[in-house]
Amino acid sequence: MYLNFIFYGIYLFCLIFCLIAGGMNWHVMQPSLKIFYVFVLLVFIGEVGALIMEYHTGNNTQLYNFADIVQAVIVFIYFGHSLKKPVTGIVLALISLIFGIYNYYWLQESDLINSNFLLWSGLVVISLALYSLIFLYKKDGVTKLSRFALFWISSALLLYWMFNLLSLQVFNTFVQSNLNYALILNAGHIASNVVCYSIIALVFHFTPRLNQ
Repeated sequence: MYLNFIFYGIYLFCLIFCLIAGGMNWHVMQPSLKIFYVFVLLVFIGEVGALIMEYHTGNNTQLYNFADIVQAVIVFIYFGHSLKKPVTGIVLALISLIFGIYNYYWLQESDLINSNFLLWSGLVVISLALYSLIFLYKKDGVTKLSRFALFWISSALLLYWMFNLLSLQVFNTFVQSNLNYALILNAGHIASNVVCYSIIALVFHFTPRLNQ
């Protein structure tokens, strides 16, 4: 339990650093990176809202489920712009919005995490991240990959989803049957957030030196 609090505090610090670094370099960001900055801002707002909701109601799952849908929409639009395929990004965003709402209201119980939607969005993000890495490799070769913001963001999201795709599918089962295992999964999930947003914070900090 205490480990969760420690990881969560570090995670919030990483988000705040992302927002500060990104805010300072907003003027040199290309539109695609600005879209991703909006994504991080929404993640932070969602976490603050979740803390408030947890304090007042004791349960913030519904807020997280709604936030997952909004954040997926923004991420898909970001990839669409970064890969010069805006129509693809918009189509994926619309599919996610429709499926997310349908799943939220009719497929899964609202007091459980929306694992159906997370499976969909996670697989799509993994696919887009891998496609982005291949796209950059074919474009500039392996030696220049580290110069691109898209490389680091894709890598961060790929690491996050490869770690969490399975654990988020079994989380509801553990919440209902073995809370200790659920807490361990949650600690791992938060730790993966720390890694992911630490990378993203560095991307925002070094934005002037990166190709966007």
